Amino acid sequence: MQIRDWQEFYDSLVIDVQPPEMEIWRPTVADLDAFESETGFKLPQSYREFILVFGPGTMAGAIEIAAPGYPAEESFFNLAYRNTRRESPSDWPEEQQDRIGRLFYFGLYSDEHGLGWDPAEVTDSAAPEYSVWEMRQDLTEHPRGRNFRVALEEMCEPLFANDNDPELAYRPWRSFEPAPFPD
Repeated sequence: MQIRDWQEFYDSLVIDVQPPEMEIWRPTVADLDAFESETGFKLPQSYREFILVFGPGTMAGAIEIAAPGYPAEESFFNLAYRNTRRESPSDWPEEQQDRIGRLFYFGLYSDEHGLGWDPAEVTDSAAPEYSVWEMRQDLTEHPRGRNFRVALEEMCEPLFANDNDPELAYRPWRSFEPAPFPD
């Protein structure tokens, strides 16, 4: 699976808005710029493009993605809050502590594995882009891609294949559920 255009990809999915009349919240370019200014972290270009189209939410029922500026301050859909709730590097094996300490988390995979960018692994300095890592609950790390787009493609492909399995087709897997609009 290859994603060429975020809007085209969005339009190809079932957008699962619950309740159906719920308003969808998306960050603005100003939200992204303010976040970068406040944190000193330059967001990956592929993520910036994605989050402006999608907003925060859950892809394929398994990949949670946070956004800068999400109005619920103590929500894991708020990128700043997600990064204040970090694990202590000392809980991890010594050879992984450096990466755990520097990862910038943007989401979860399967409700338990942290997804983050490694700012020490710049894969495109002009864009910028960073490698993506999955930090698993069993204290192992798994590389997910050279950038956000590739990581999302690789994580979505096997999940989307579940649409063809009658035993797993209780809901559409080619879907995106926007984060609830905060009151």
